[in-house]
Amino acid sequence: MTMFLLSLLLLALFWYTLWLWFAALFDGGTGGGLSILDRKVRSLVARLDDMFVPVTTRTAATVVLGLTIGGAALGFLLPSAATQLERHAIDQAVERNKEGDYDGALAALSHSESSNSALACNEMGVAYLATGNLDLAEKSFAKAVALVPGYAKGQANLATVYGLRGETEKEAFALSRAKAVERLPLSAAELYPPAQGLFSHLLLRLFSLAVFACAAWRLPELGIFLIEQRRAKQFETQLADGLIMTANALRAGLSLLQALDLTAQKAPAPLSQEFGLLLKEHRLGADLSDALKRLAERVGSADSRIFANSVIILRETGGNLTEIFDTLAATIQERKRVMKKIQAMTAEGETQAYFLAALPVVLGIVLYQLDPKSISLFFTTFGGWLMLMAMALMEVAGLSLMLRIVKVKV
Repeated sequence: MTMFLLSLLLLALFWYTLWLWFAALFDGGTGGGLSILDRKVRSLVARLDDMFVPVTTRTAATVVLGLTIGGAALGFLLPSAATQLERHAIDQAVERNKEGDYDGALAALSHSESSNSALACNEMGVAYLATGNLDLAEKSFAKAVALVPGYAKGQANLATVYGLRGETEKEAFALSRAKAVERLPLSAAELYPPAQGLFSHLLLRLFSLAVFACAAWRLPELGIFLIEQRRAKQFETQLADGLIMTANALRAGLSLLQALDLTAQKAPAPLSQEFGLLLKEHRLGADLSDALKRLAERVGSADSRIFANSVIILRETGGNLTEIFDTLAATIQERKRVMKKIQAMTAEGETQAYFLAALPVVLGIVLYQLDPKSISLFFTTFGGWLMLMAMALMEVAGLSLMLRIVKVKV
């Protein structure tokens, strides 16, 4: 009764917290401020607009809410997978006992010692009986028949244990009970672990829900950040050629704005997009220096900042823009050459890091081909999944450290 009341209290607290979060999510308050969702959506839309990706606020809000709700649902339902893993482990143990691989059956049921499955206890008792451990076999069979008294096979196996010990009275009693219940209807579902309800393992479900919902809430920002990084690299790659094109246009007698306009027409995206937006802002009344600063902020690369600062300084102090653009283009190209040389020099260390990271995976595949029964325990047991997750985390951490060691800071 106490646990039931505690579960109700935790559930009420969870729903109250969820209601407060949704209230803050959709309501901006009495002061007319924006809600959390509105601020997030406007930020995402503005960042996408800076990359010339038109997205409406309604679409962005739908994506954010859909991901968050989907992540929360996945986190809430994920603990139910533990029951499916246990059922699969029991089926694997049954097959291993039939094949005579009793050690493999015990390994598959290593996490099922406290299981509420009569079939798991029976198969564990069969493996113990085959390996000569009568005490553990008796304990497992007794638990199986205690969970499902109508389990005739468990009663018969318990009688076998008593017979090996010479306890004839107990053997006869167990055999009589096996004969008495063998005709009773018994479904396979009664022998497997009971199915988990939506409110079983409530604390674990709520914790998993919160973790997955938070991760899904942050997912759009991570995706946009990766897109921004890729676009900035493309801009840096195209900037040197764009500066050379602009310098040639200046030599031909065009003004700075005309040269930038020509570059915007001829260069590929995203360089043409950024130069085009720069000129549009200037035509709408913005100062060219301010427009250049906003270009550097949008792209966020070192080369774009150098380009913007150079043009701003030369417009204020005077100078030869053609020579500056040629110098900047040569500097960018030289830096790319140096970076490629550094990458070539560190390629051996990076290759070794990737080989070391791939070695456990390759070794696991080889061992699976040699002994699939043993290696399959990693994928068919709950403990095996935990070990795989731990190994994956250590693999990522080790690879990151090795790549940081061989990386040269410039």
